[in-house]
Amino acid sequence: MEKPQDNIKIGIIGAGAIGSLYSSYFYRGGLETVIYENDPAIVEAMKNGITLMTTPPEVLPIRVSGDIGILSECAVVFLFIKSHATEKAVQNISGSLAEDSIVVSLQNGIGNYEKIREFFPAGRIVYGTTSMGATKKDAGSVVPGGAGTVIIGGHNMAAVRTVFGVLVHCAINVVITDDPASALWKKAIVNATPWERFAAFPTGTSWKTRTP
Repeated sequence: MEKPQDNIKIGIIGAGAIGSLYSSYFYRGGLETVIYENDPAIVEAMKNGITLMTTPPEVLPIRVSGDIGILSECAVVFLFIKSHATEKAVQNISGSLAEDSIVVSLQNGIGNYEKIREFFPAGRIVYGTTSMGATKKDAGSVVPGGAGTVIIGGHNMAAVRTVFGVLVHCAINVVITDDPASALWKKAIVNATPWERFAAFPTGTSWKTRTP
């Protein structure tokens, strides 16, 4: 099993359902974990930690803060925010992270890597997909969904292996791919409506139908 450094610190941007779920895995894996969240109501709801809705429910004393400086000592920072918020969020954190920190995007949607690339070099970015699910019961609690798989890749294999080690250490099923962009497109097509799938094909695509 790949094992991260003993003193590695994990940062998460976004205390939504998936960010909260992943924080529980990292915390249970023994890694120091902090969350940056810009919604004061959510920060207040999680001031005593995150409630994991298992049987029985468990309160995990994970620090959630609206102060972006909470991420300054994190070796690996995961983005768990909506795609439309990526550019602003990455711009906000770009001056606050350590120079050698790794930025990880497991977000849905196309174009997040390109937005992150505007502020961070390719060698510091690891990206891909996750099929792990969760829902929020309320602002301070998360209900875990079923098991899933993470697919990651990037230009810097050392950074990819570091993130791989973190995930494996925390009992998350993960595989490495040479083409994370294709994995994102495949997931986007699966998640799309029929019209969105049709629109994804370039103009001029030939459609053939079989006649009886």
